Amino acid sequence: EDGTLVMSVKYVFPDVENADQNPAWSEISSYYAAEGAAYMATAGELAGYAADDYAVTKATGGEFLPFGEESGYRFSLETEDLVSVVRSYYANSVTGAAHPANYQFSEQFDLATGERLTLSSFFTDPEAARTRILETLSGKDALSGYSADTLSSEFKDEYFYLTEDGFVFYFQPDTVAPYAAGLLEFSIPYSELEDLLSPTL
Repeated sequence: EDGTLVMSVKYVFPDVENADQNPAWSEISSYYAAEGAAYMATAGELAGYAADDYAVTKATGGEFLPFGEESGYRFSLETEDLVSVVRSYYANSVTGAAHPANYQFSEQFDLATGERLTLSSFFTDPEAARTRILETLSGKDALSGYSADTLSSEFKDEYFYLTEDGFVFYFQPDTVAPYAAGLLEFSIPYSELEDLLSPTL
């Protein structure tokens, strides 16, 4: 009520110009429009908590830190057939958290249909591919203390993106390593999975 900023947000999602002229990109744009709407709805709820937090802090003479959230994106790979999108998310609005939240998300889309592609979409034998991926990851220096079975419990099929050279798999902060280690990313060249790749790649 006194004009103090209690929360700020900046959400940036892929927004393709003239997407309505391309059915696939129209589907992709609709996907991110829905994501953006969900983020804004959540932000509306958080703004209420931020206002309450400010009121309590003001009444007790404490120092108020405005809530804030940001998201951005980049294309890690775009070909005639598919696109891989990597999204970042930051928030200092997680009440009671010891650190701000820093997360990464990613999506892959078929540019013929606009359909979202899963990890399984890229392999002729998804289970064999998953097993090899976990075995390869467990051999990485930063993950050398973890067995394939242990990594399997933290491995999320949706946490990957594509580059010109291969797959990049990642683990969110404070999962397989302390928060201070940040986001952990590991590349696996297509050549190491070549015998299992589907025609999608």
